[in-house]
Amino acid sequence: MHPGKILVVDDDLASLKLLTDILTEQGYQVRPADSGELALASVEVQPPELVLLDLFMPRMDGFEVLRRLKAHEKSRVIPVIFLSAATETKQRVAAFKLGAVDFVSKPFQRDELLARVQTHLDLFQLHTQLEQRAAELQSINEKLLRKEVAERKRSEEALRESEQFLKCILEILPIGVWLIDAQKGIVWGNPAGQRIWAGMRPVDIEHFGQYKAWRLDTGQLLAPHEWAGARAIEKGETSLDEELEIECFDGAHKIILNHAVPIRGSDGRVKCAVIVNQDITERKAAENTIRQMAFQDSLTQLPNRRLLLDRLRHAMAACTRSQHHGALLFIDLDHFKALNDALGHDYGDLLLQQVAERLTACVREGDTVARLGGDEFVVMLEDLSENTEEAATQAQVVGEKILAALGQPYWLASHEHHSTPSIGIVLFDDHRETMEKLLKWADLAMYEAKAAGRNTFRFFEGGVHTEQSFNSRNHR
Repeated sequence: MHPGKILVVDDDLASLKLLTDILTEQGYQVRPADSGELALASVEVQPPELVLLDLFMPRMDGFEVLRRLKAHEKSRVIPVIFLSAATETKQRVAAFKLGAVDFVSKPFQRDELLARVQTHLDLFQLHTQLEQRAAELQSINEKLLRKEVAERKRSEEALRESEQFLKCILEILPIGVWLIDAQKGIVWGNPAGQRIWAGMRPVDIEHFGQYKAWRLDTGQLLAPHEWAGARAIEKGETSLDEELEIECFDGAHKIILNHAVPIRGSDGRVKCAVIVNQDITERKAAENTIRQMAFQDSLTQLPNRRLLLDRLRHAMAACTRSQHHGALLFIDLDHFKALNDALGHDYGDLLLQQVAERLTACVREGDTVARLGGDEFVVMLEDLSENTEEAATQAQVVGEKILAALGQPYWLASHEHHSTPSIGIVLFDDHRETMEKLLKWADLAMYEAKAAGRNTFRFFEGGVHTEQSFNSRNHR
């Protein structure tokens, strides 16, 4: 097969250039278009073999471009892959109903994009070749009317070549393809599919339990009749992009992207189903790593500043709805630099890890303990009392608990170490103040605690209900 002709449509010129460069580097013949109108004109002049189409564009969006492509005989068979940062199911469903063959989310993974592009190019080129072969066979059949006996052997040979060609394609595809018979269950799987599962067990639908899988979103184990293949056979359902964790026959666990399409006969009844599996284990691991790096502190595994601010935003919104208070406790370790200077940063890291464990043990499951960096931690308490005095008392109880917990001796390798914290506390109850101000106020209150001799806490007096003074609650 030749490399493939691709039309890339995106009004974002940076994204358009990036896609064009990636695909050109792989040897594809790429034509860029920065609008739906230009894309339609380009297809009219020279139809491509695949279209990568941005979903949201001014004047003419991707949906309208696809409708117009499907309205013309010349372009209706061209496969279209939508590109979009949108992840809503209704938008994906609408795209597939219009005739899109796939959906790549922005920002895209380069290897996933190239795999999807090559797969659909292979299928389109295979479809084109099969149509050409069908035309050839039609010509042969017409000759058979005149030379029925002499040409029969030639016709049968051509058919065998087509079947062998299709079989070769399925065997070299990098994705797993399975065939399920309406009566017998799994009857065939290509080499890629068998590599994914570490083998093959030809079983009927009733015994699909031999293939173990769990839904990635819920962790629920699939029963035999809940498999996409079983639903395709029994209910005629088409399933796309189901993420499953599977247990392979060698005991290994993988994550796959699962698709199932029912195949109907001339009578409209489901005759069989085609199942497609794609191993996305490495991709999901990379996504989890990126997510962890973005939202967790690598040393303590606590939420970092970014995740804390996100949770604080939700907590403030919840306070507005419920009229309950929340509280931020800004915690700084006293004389932490002296430990680093005396014993080194490795011992400082050990202390920070133990502090994180003790702080987590001091709060409720629904509260948040985060590390901002260095020796600075923040505890966010949610769903405190509606009454300001009672909420302050609740925050004070937690502050005293933290003072007691962090004041206990630490064992850092073979060294016993004593450390104390200084804590600043601020209450909040709605969106009247910004998150940055709340953190700043808690930080200021923490410095008041240090000025008062350390190993204590102070409330910020200018926070919630500024007319209320919390000097009476200053500890020690």
